[in-house]
Amino acid sequence: MNAVIHPLPHRPTRATTVALAAALLACAAGPALADPGTYTVQLIERTRTVKVYATALSDHGVAGYVTPKNAHAFKPACVVIQQRSWTAFRSPGAGPCEVQAINDGLDTVGDAWSAPGQQPQAFLQAWGLPIALPLASYGFYRSTARGINASRTIVGTYSPTQGTDTPYAYHDGTLTPLPTLGFVTGATTSNAAVAINDAGTIAGTVQAGDDPTVSRAATWTDGTLTLLPGLRAGDTAHAVAIASNGLVAGDSAVHGGQPHAVRWSGGVATDLGDMGNPNHLSVAYGVNASGDVVGYSPNANLDGNGAFLYTQGHMVALRDRVSGLPNGYTIQQGLAITDAGVILATGWRRDGEQVFMLLLPVAAARP
Repeated sequence: MNAVIHPLPHRPTRATTVALAAALLACAAGPALADPGTYTVQLIERTRTVKVYATALSDHGVAGYVTPKNAHAFKPACVVIQQRSWTAFRSPGAGPCEVQAINDGLDTVGDAWSAPGQQPQAFLQAWGLPIALPLASYGFYRSTARGINASRTIVGTYSPTQGTDTPYAYHDGTLTPLPTLGFVTGATTSNAAVAINDAGTIAGTVQAGDDPTVSRAATWTDGTLTLLPGLRAGDTAHAVAIASNGLVAGDSAVHGGQPHAVRWSGGVATDLGDMGNPNHLSVAYGVNASGDVVGYSPNANLDGNGAFLYTQGHMVALRDRVSGLPNGYTIQQGLAITDAGVILATGWRRDGEQVFMLLLPVAAARP
């Protein structure tokens, strides 16, 4: 059943725009690649006063949050990064906020806190203004927003009470709970909608319904739940990303319960393998319409360069395909990938500082 809930008025905070220390190229479709998986690196640098955490990627921008370097002033502010600047906006609540997703129109969604230690509530940033979604007015214990598409349909999870996670789609004042297999008492898993493409197909995870320790990867189309097969029957699987053409990426338990990165196409699961670590661990975080997948899998050396790209049937280490990375930097995780092949990744500097970066495909040479 759909619930119509009218947005509450909210007094927005004025957005401020400041120059980004390092140039950031627009994430737009480019020419064909000379060698798929060959990239230059564009660091998303911190400034003198704040640290920048990039958490979401679209074809036209990056989003995330910033925190002051002064730990005593900790209060993250959300940011949208485009071209050569970033725009910061304060949380719609009195506490911090974190962006979780961005669409091509640079609208963002995420979680906001009324105060540290409180439960989060979902928010939308559109037209440059942060807006608290009216889910809190419905009496929910907590709510999160994890995905947004071009039509501003938002997906996430709300909890009427603790332990009753319910995936939802929200559009233009209408909240639609998504079907699940039910709630499991004492479950260590949850029901969650985490991504949506412009066609309106949603990806996420549901509790198995008969085992409190098992999750099932799932999609929803027009409100209909479809379960995606895992690599082994009865074991946990998660869907975490969906491409514009419906390809889905996530992970599924294999060796000794360890997750392996998976890509689903037409309901068929493909095991993407791992990069040779002793535990055979790999997880996928992003997928594009070409079927390229990015994620995390430690290599045999366990040297911190665990970011991978799965392309043309092979898993490769992103560190081996990138030029221009400063000495002492690692690329630990591939977080997202666009249809143009631009990758958002994170790693570490030699001094232990976490860094974020765009990996930009090298254009094909002209004859």
